[in-house]
Amino acid sequence: MRKAGLTAFLCNEQSIPIRKFTQGSERNIMNIRLNDKTCQGLFTPFFFVTILLLMSCDSNPTKSYRESLNWKTFNSANTGGGLVCDRVRCIVSDDQGNLWFGSCGLSKFDGANWESFTETGNTFPYSIDAIAIDSSGNLWLGVFEYYTNKGFVFRFDGSKFTNMDPDTTIFKNKMVWDIAVDADGVVWFATNGRGILFYDGVSWDSVNQRTSFKVSDYVNSAFVDSDNNKWFGAGAQLVKYDGISWVRYAAPTLINSIAQDLNGLLWMCSLSGGAFSFDVANWTVYDTTSSEIISNKVHDVVVDKDNVKWFATDMGACSFDGIDWNIYTTVNSGISSNLLTSVEVDSKGHKWFGTFENGVSVLK
Repeated sequence: MRKAGLTAFLCNEQSIPIRKFTQGSERNIMNIRLNDKTCQGLFTPFFFVTILLLMSCDSNPTKSYRESLNWKTFNSANTGGGLVCDRVRCIVSDDQGNLWFGSCGLSKFDGANWESFTETGNTFPYSIDAIAIDSSGNLWLGVFEYYTNKGFVFRFDGSKFTNMDPDTTIFKNKMVWDIAVDADGVVWFATNGRGILFYDGVSWDSVNQRTSFKVSDYVNSAFVDSDNNKWFGAGAQLVKYDGISWVRYAAPTLINSIAQDLNGLLWMCSLSGGAFSFDVANWTVYDTTSSEIISNKVHDVVVDKDNVKWFATDMGACSFDGIDWNIYTTVNSGISSNLLTSVEVDSKGHKWFGTFENGVSVLK
């Protein structure tokens, strides 16, 4: 999912392909046979200038430039405040095709219009760090209060925010890093200090309190796969719960986000070790030494309908189709920032990237 070259702004789709880079290797794919008469017509100053310009371009940057024409960026200014602020921490799409954005408030985009939501009508003194949607369409928000350094969980039904732990007996004001909803409607929370918590629609419980299976109190990620297995990144361990048994696997490093591809393979990323896949037996690591990934600091991963993996990093966006990596940066595409926080694919296959300070960019 990452690494491309420099922008080739002088190349277009019909340019002669001089070079192609695949997984770091260079392959000359132009093979020309010239007779004497052809050479006389070609070897002119114009010919040499043209060849030099073409040789300065490679096929990946040409592709990246062409795709940059399909980029668009939304921020608090050009949405009239519909995007509450430009530091977008998390993105999720719902079954109606709406996109929801967590920043210093909650924002919704229906494909045409932007709308913002706040707790009291005009203020929302929280940073939204995690969003999930349950089977009833409620949004579950992991939020962090700026001035008190306290964490909360809100449920939003489309019009009203409800503090789900007003007495702080469950979360004890610890931050929620990630939220996932399983096929039975149970909501799972990865917390910074309270381990794995869950809510079944009636009552709350804690994995560490309910079971003899103990996990770290510091859990960074939560994910539910296509078989309704629950997965958690707990320190440098990957934890699985199939509804009956708990299993732990030693991971290459701390797991920041989890996704599943169309073949059932799990994909994860970290803030120090790049990305990695797991087939329940073997780990494959994609870092800057073993692959063309642009950075080892990866904040988020998602898989699109074509089974392409997309990564949000601190140096740009990357895509990986299993063979080739592509990179999208402010140099070779229309993305608004290289410092990315999140990535989501909507129902139309568009890729949305939340940035640290520059709103959200979409690749259509």
